[in-house]
Amino acid sequence: MEAKLLTDLDDRIRNSADRVAWARDVCRKASYFARQGQTRAALAAIEKVRKEFGSRLDPEVACWLMLAEGILYFFQMKLSDAYDRFRGAYGSAIAFDAKKARPSCAAWMAHIEFNECRFDSMIRFLEETLSTASAEDHQALGRASLDLADALQFAGQYVKARPWYERTRLHATAEGDRSMLSALFYNVAAFRVANVRLDDALGACDPAEVTRASMEIASAYNYDAAIGTSSLPTFFPLLQSQLLTVEQRYYEALVLLAPLTKELVPRRLRSVVSADRAWCSIGLDLFKEGREFAMDATLGIDDLEPDDLAYVLARLTQIERVLGEQFIQDCAQRATGAVRAHREMQSQLDVQLDTLQKFLR
Repeated sequence: MEAKLLTDLDDRIRNSADRVAWARDVCRKASYFARQGQTRAALAAIEKVRKEFGSRLDPEVACWLMLAEGILYFFQMKLSDAYDRFRGAYGSAIAFDAKKARPSCAAWMAHIEFNECRFDSMIRFLEETLSTASAEDHQALGRASLDLADALQFAGQYVKARPWYERTRLHATAEGDRSMLSALFYNVAAFRVANVRLDDALGACDPAEVTRASMEIASAYNYDAAIGTSSLPTFFPLLQSQLLTVEQRYYEALVLLAPLTKELVPRRLRSVVSADRAWCSIGLDLFKEGREFAMDATLGIDDLEPDDLAYVLARLTQIERVLGEQFIQDCAQRATGAVRAHREMQSQLDVQLDTLQKFLR
């Protein structure tokens, strides 16, 4: 059964007498297809709008087009191109006073800024979306609510995140946006796994949290299978392998990781994946492979985000203790410092995000 959002968009597209409104809805279809991993359908919708307007592109239509292209690039992991499109869409929305487009453009700018750990900027864009979007602008408010929930969970504040995840669910349900629900389920699972894997590398893992993470991965995976999501195809194997590693099911984890060549793994995750492969190999007494993967994990380590750096260094510290070898000078000390920096960042972010709690009222 087709998503309600697509059915409603198709109805409006067929009956629209307003070219700008028609283009907005076609671009929204393109964005939905992009989020679902249906690249050809997304490109076809984008091309349809470009063909209709040619070189005489309405300013508001230009905003929706750039936003759709940015979303498509984002789910193709072309993050630099995505950022350029989002920034162009947002800048055009301001320059031409495109009030209907601006909240969604700001919400996606917040998403990019969150991924890059530029939290001050993220918060400004979230506040803009939450304060300017109309109550019926479910796409903008849903996206902003999800980003805020994710940021709170990243800060270690799942209790505070829950109302924002519920807001996301309500906005997604109001429109019948299955892709937004898919992102919600996946993100909840991903942040839970990130927490338990770091705890495991530090030797303080709570079995109850592992069970919750396992249930959340299963829910997210089953939902995506039911609705046909195929975007970011490498991320579920990565997520499942991380939990299997925590559960000491090393062989199963390596089976999932084996098909993921370096080209398929985003650059920012390669050291993380190598650290997992190293730990699993050692857990199976494959010490030669473990050493090689541990060496791979040290490459590009200075470019890691604080949470990933804390995890990789903590895992390498474990590996050094097992093998009696050194892969990074003062690894244990650096791991302790990285974990402390990550915890301090979480605490600071939590305080910053409190300024947005007023929008729950």
